[in-house]
Amino acid sequence: MPKDNIARGAINTVDVGTMIPAAQAHTVSELRETFARLNCGINETQLVALEGASISRKLSYIADMVWAKRKQSARYIQLWPALGLLEPALFRTWQARVGIIIHDPVPLRRQFGYGAFSKLFARHYRDAKVDIISLTTDATYELQRLLPGFRIVELAHPIRSVQTTSEKTAGTVLVAGQYKPARDLDLLAAIGLQLRAHGLTPQIIGRGWPTNIPGWEVRSDFVSDNELAANIARASVILLPYRHFFQSGIMVQGLELNTPTVAPDTSFSRQVLGDGSPLVIAQHATPAQWVTALLHASSGAVNTAQLFNDYQSRCDAAWGAYINTLIAA
Repeated sequence: MPKDNIARGAINTVDVGTMIPAAQAHTVSELRETFARLNCGINETQLVALEGASISRKLSYIADMVWAKRKQSARYIQLWPALGLLEPALFRTWQARVGIIIHDPVPLRRQFGYGAFSKLFARHYRDAKVDIISLTTDATYELQRLLPGFRIVELAHPIRSVQTTSEKTAGTVLVAGQYKPARDLDLLAAIGLQLRAHGLTPQIIGRGWPTNIPGWEVRSDFVSDNELAANIARASVILLPYRHFFQSGIMVQGLELNTPTVAPDTSFSRQVLGDGSPLVIAQHATPAQWVTALLHASSGAVNTAQLFNDYQSRCDAAWGAYINTLIAA
């Protein structure tokens, strides 16, 4: 098993840069617990988040990364690319073996580092000591196109070690997280009243959502990590209403909290929920098919414990193999 090989390594630690928005700090705990299951420690460096930052702060971040003592690390993983497709260039002066996790190679909303210049730069830049880490097959295909000079390593979204259970609010269908242009408002409008007719309670929590979606209770404001977790734990089922997406921390957190997710058919949905799962809905499915899946998931018929264990095993196998390569480098 991968963890046995890791246990024989000389120094079982990896330096990790956690330059991510505070609202996504849950991912750090998932990565930490995943590494712990694999007998590998994390030396965490919390970098300043750059979302919405000024040019001077971005320049300060670049200077810090280029000249930081962290570049003397033996192995380093960047959990979130602050500069998008430009991020690999920050590690030119480093001696370490570096892995950069790119969660959404085509961002679901406008982000720095994914424009025309960044794409042109990424197509021609090379650095053999830097790996680009993908968390899903769909993302891998995009990253191979965007960063052809790099090794793309496909792993899995980290997951916590123990699944927890709590009392459910019967019939709650939850859409969680902030609004993004990739959200499928037409789907929500088409199924809201149908869900209510079946006795379900459709709810949306997160910043930026329109409040007039038929059939849905909408709370359009900031939701803290603790509130988000409590709502996910109480829900009967999570709905991911996306027209397209690469990966979903909400889906993984749902498994951690014993709440199934109904989602569009993507490689990530199949990876987490299983091939042929009734929770994975085909492209161009009718609203009635979505309602049927949500009724099934909210009934308690889904074995979320088995889904959790199966996904965690796949996650550990992928990360274990990769950590072995870092330690051996």
